[in-house]
Amino acid sequence: MVWSAWCAAAATAGLRLVSAAPFRDGPESAAILHEAAEFAVLWKRFSHDFPVPAAAASADLEMTDGIVPDAFATNVRRAVAMNKDAGADCTSLLEGQGCVFGLTKFSAVSRAEFASHLGYKRRDGANPLESNDAIAAAGIDGSWQAPAKMDWRTEGAVTPVKDQGGCGSCWAFSVTSEVESAHYMRTKNLVELSTQELISCDGGDGGCNGGDPISAYRFLKAAGGLDVASDYPDRSHTTGESGTCTWDHKVSVSVSGYNYAVKPCDAGNCKHQDEDGLKRALAAQGPVSICVAADTWQSYTGGVLKSHCPSSAELMDHCVQMVGYDTTGSVPYWIIRNSWGEGWGIDGYIHVMMGHNFCGLANEATFAVTDNSEVPVFDQLLVV
Repeated sequence: MVWSAWCAAAATAGLRLVSAAPFRDGPESAAILHEAAEFAVLWKRFSHDFPVPAAAASADLEMTDGIVPDAFATNVRRAVAMNKDAGADCTSLLEGQGCVFGLTKFSAVSRAEFASHLGYKRRDGANPLESNDAIAAAGIDGSWQAPAKMDWRTEGAVTPVKDQGGCGSCWAFSVTSEVESAHYMRTKNLVELSTQELISCDGGDGGCNGGDPISAYRFLKAAGGLDVASDYPDRSHTTGESGTCTWDHKVSVSVSGYNYAVKPCDAGNCKHQDEDGLKRALAAQGPVSICVAADTWQSYTGGVLKSHCPSSAELMDHCVQMVGYDTTGSVPYWIIRNSWGEGWGIDGYIHVMMGHNFCGLANEATFAVTDNSEVPVFDQLLVV
């Protein structure tokens, strides 16, 4: 049966869900053809909705039963299995509103290739808590109650979602976003700052080969701070290369260091992180840079992520920005801004269930310290 016939058969059957079962060896059977038709329909939809990666378009690519790239088939089966395990009300990867995992722009790349869209790499000696690293949550008055929900986007403290492309520069985007928000919290002036300065000029990190917010803050303290994005725009998201540093040393926002939002965890399963303290710190002081284990985010499409995201420090591979939370519904969740463009997740964001340190989101949560103006009203709650 040819590809077009499979598509026609699938449409006639009103196909709704891709089977999670693997292909079976041996003669073609109705079950094999049924799954083949499902894959064909999904591949056609993927090819229509997303740019097909160059590797997936290669004539030499390994294909599943001659129909779709192996990586695509693997990711589809994985999404179906994770939806099932999570108890998601997912009836269709094509149109299902209840799906947490499904088709994304990363569905045709292998998990190894997906790593180029991440980039967290802990630097030696960068993470252990130092005596002068303040814990923001510890300084909040114990009688102060954080609101039931907080979204710093609606307060004007968050710049638009960016896309790091195929450069492993998540750490630079996370820190730059954090400095932008910290500057806003102190001045009520939101400016877009240069990620390229960190990617190309921070010799303590690896540019597109990865880095760590802690060492990035240290670079910014030594360098003086960040230039505006219009003076030194990001090019690495299109080239995939770190590039040579051409920064002219102009500084728009000065940076003097960082504070941890809550005590970090740099080893083990990190099951007992202080998420309540993180909530209070975020509500009091603004958005937070965090690093996470984002392997399963490759297939995230919407809803609240509440499974398949371990808290272990050793599995952390990506850095993002936490901008809010909502505890008013049946499932309380964090609001997290990613750097994969607005076409991923919920307009570039992901919602992650609160209370279990899913994805290790409280393992390395930091605030940038900027020096541009007086301490904001929110900081009167803190002893930093």
